[in-house]
Amino acid sequence: MEMYVAHPSSTNYSNLYEELKDSTLAENHKLVFPHDSDEFLNSKEVIRNSDLILAEVSKPSTGLGIELGWAEIFNKKVIKMHQEGSEISSSLKVIEGPEISYSDIENIPALIEDEIK
Repeated sequence: MEMYVAHPSSTNYSNLYEELKDSTLAENHKLVFPHDSDEFLNSKEVIRNSDLILAEVSKPSTGLGIELGWAEIFNKKVIKMHQEGSEISSSLKVIEGPEISYSDIENIPALIEDEIK
């Protein structure tokens, strides 16, 4: 399964990326990290070709909102993840898919695994 990891560019995504890369998710699935390279990534096409969108939604972001809109247009499953206590955007209520709340970023891979089983 190909999974696109969406998040605000203001998020400390290096920690998120490392947790996902070091997990069984990376061993069993193709994970696409949009900010893992300096090369241009056409995220719209990657989302179109992905099976699942993993969206870190703890902080509001216009770019993330656009990506989630593309995911919805392309009928992609979206898993929304946010840190406990964060105030997530109310516009996310219209995005179909499960919502995962985590207390520690280290818990994210296991929570995703539980959701996709």
